[in-house]
Amino acid sequence: MGFFRRLFVGLSRLDWVLLAATLLLVVFGIAAIYSLTINSATPSFAKFTRQLIALAIGLILVILVSSIEPRFFRGYAGFFFLGALALLVLVLIFGTTIRGTRGWFVVAGVSFQPVELVKISLVLLLARLFAHEFGRPGSFSVLLRTAVVTCVTLGLVFLQPDVGSGLVLLSVWLGLLLLVHRQPRHLLLLGGGLVLAVLFAWFVLFGQVQHDRILTFLNPNSDPLNRGYQATQSIIAVGSGHIFGRGLGLGPQSQLNFLPDPETDFIFAVIAEELGFVGSLLILGLFVFFFSRLLGLLRRVRDPYNFLVIAGFLILFAVQSAVNIAMNIGLVPITGIPLPLVSYGGSSLIASLLAVGIIEGIARREQR
Repeated sequence: MGFFRRLFVGLSRLDWVLLAATLLLVVFGIAAIYSLTINSATPSFAKFTRQLIALAIGLILVILVSSIEPRFFRGYAGFFFLGALALLVLVLIFGTTIRGTRGWFVVAGVSFQPVELVKISLVLLLARLFAHEFGRPGSFSVLLRTAVVTCVTLGLVFLQPDVGSGLVLLSVWLGLLLLVHRQPRHLLLLGGGLVLAVLFAWFVLFGQVQHDRILTFLNPNSDPLNRGYQATQSIIAVGSGHIFGRGLGLGPQSQLNFLPDPETDFIFAVIAEELGFVGSLLILGLFVFFFSRLLGLLRRVRDPYNFLVIAGFLILFAVQSAVNIAMNIGLVPITGIPLPLVSYGGSSLIASLLAVGIIEGIARREQR
C-alpha cells in the first residue's frame, strides 16, 4: 500500500499542464503517421504500432523518472555520459548504415539510435559542470573542460556522419555557455575556434551527402530532380495545404510518395498539407506553449543545477523544432533532424519523454 500511496502522491505533483502539451504534440505525430497508411493499396500499420509502443514505454519512464530526486542525476551524470559515449563507439563498429549514416543498432527488426541518449546525457553533464560557474564571471578551466567533453562527442557523431545531431549538441553547449559564462575574451577565443572547426568539418569530416545538402540549399534550382528533390517536394507539400488542408490521408505529395521520409524528417510538411495553415498554426502554438511552460518553470527554480538542466532541455527541444520546421519550408539545409515528440522514431520519442520525466522531477521538487 505504501508504494501505491507514494505513486499516487507523485502523480498528483506532476506538472499536468506540461504533460498535456507534451501528449498533444505526440498525438499530432501519431495521427500524421496513421494518415500515411490508411489510403495505401496494401496498408501496413507497423510504424503506427511501433510509435504507440514507444509512447507507452516513454510514459512509463516519465512516471518512474519523475519520482527520482534531481540530485541522483547530478551525482551520476558522468557515468550516464560515459555509457552513452560507449554506445557511440560501438555503433561505429557494429551499427547499421541507414541513408548514409552508421548510427543505428538493429536487433530483430527493432532499431535504436544511441545519439538520442547522448543528447540527454550531455545536457546532464554540462549542467553539472556549468553549475559551479553560476553567478560568477566564468573560468577558462570550466570552458576548456566543457569544450573537450563536447568536442569528443561531436567527433564521434560526425564520424557516423550525423551532422544534424552534431549541430544540435553544439547548440546545447553554446547556449549553456552563453547563459553562464561572462568572460568576453574567452568568448572571442571560442568564436575563432568555431571558425576553424567549421573549416575542418567541411574539408575533412563532411562527406558528399553533407556537401550536396548545403550546396543545394544555397542554390535549390541547381538540381531539382536529384539533390534538391527533397526540399522542393516539401515546399510544394506545405503550400498545397492552403488554409484548411486536404484532409487526413488525402495529401497527394505524401500519399503518392512524392515526399521522401514523410513520417520522419518531413512530418511537418505532412501536417501542413493535410491540415493546412490552421493545423500548422495549431502545432506551432503547442510548441510555443510547451516552451513557455518550461520558461515559467525556470523562473521558479532556485538550484543552479536544476536551472541549467531545464535550460539545456529547452535549448535541445527548441533548436530541433526550429531547424526541422525551417528545413520543411526551405529556410535551412536538409539536416535529418526529427521534430521532437512528433516525428516517427522510437529512439527520439522515448528520449524526448525521458527528458520530460527529468523536468517533471525537478518541477515536483520545486513544488514540494
